[in-house]
Amino acid sequence: MNQQTIIFPVNNRAYSISGSNLEYDNLAFVKGINGEFFSYLGDTHGDKTEDSEVGGRAAMALRLAYHHGVEALLALLAGTLQAPNAIVAWLPLCNTQDLREIVAAINRKDTALLHLLKMSEVSWHGLARIINQFQVPEGTPEHVAAFGDVWQHLAKQFLYDGNQSEYNAIKHGFRASAGGFMNMKFKATDGTEHHFEGSKFGSRFFVPVDVPRAPKGNLRLKRCAINWKPEGLVDSLHMIAMSINNVHMFLRHINGDKSELRMMFPTLKNPGSILGFVADGPDVIGFDYVEDITPSSIFPTQPKMLEQIQETIARDKQHNAPVVPVLPA
Repeated sequence: MNQQTIIFPVNNRAYSISGSNLEYDNLAFVKGINGEFFSYLGDTHGDKTEDSEVGGRAAMALRLAYHHGVEALLALLAGTLQAPNAIVAWLPLCNTQDLREIVAAINRKDTALLHLLKMSEVSWHGLARIINQFQVPEGTPEHVAAFGDVWQHLAKQFLYDGNQSEYNAIKHGFRASAGGFMNMKFKATDGTEHHFEGSKFGSRFFVPVDVPRAPKGNLRLKRCAINWKPEGLVDSLHMIAMSINNVHMFLRHINGDKSELRMMFPTLKNPGSILGFVADGPDVIGFDYVEDITPSSIFPTQPKMLEQIQETIARDKQHNAPVVPVLPA
């Protein structure tokens, strides 16, 4: 059997993959994609959010599933754009920073973004036109606009730093506390009044951020709070599952699968709130607070901090007792 070679991009890097049966392997991988996992998570956890015993944990699991689903869908769309004939290799090679850069490039319709999928416009609606090109059932809303709007909205949510911090806080050691915040108003320094809608569903977490104008490594804590609605997350997970299914079917089609393909579309009989959810804007309402700390001579440099750590380690070895380094006042 002749060896095959495929050259493809991942973000702005180039790769070459070789093998005796790459087309078969790529199609076998594509056939294993299953977006129904996310609708299952939405239904499973969504039904328990009002439970007095497990409601808080169910809501957080729902939020985690949403972040996971957004990331999975956008990665699949980005891989389809850049390397539809080698997505089996593209997905493991694309890291989070790559994905954020590719998503941002699609947002701004960047014609310089490398892609092997032939399309007239690099955009979410351009992808929707190509992927959802099959015949749709009677009564289906304008599917290109619907999917394009959803993907564009989810892309903006993915790039929002607060969402990324929340996702990391939940999935890495469950650092986020469950529960939203009540209605509140405050006036910004520029005189603008802000109103935050209350909800019992949400998360609270801390994010270390730099102290302005202090040496590298000097931090302060940002307190973050985000409110969200479980029903919006369930609708989003169903739309994510539907989108993954359609990308899956499209990839099978262009990679040579001749079997009957089943696309999924929202119907007018049961559109849910997803189209309104997308049109109405963000699915989260949040705020953050950072204590104002003025840099002074007390803030150490990197060499000084490393020296302090080494002294603490040496002292530990001598006295066989852990000591946390504390800088003098």
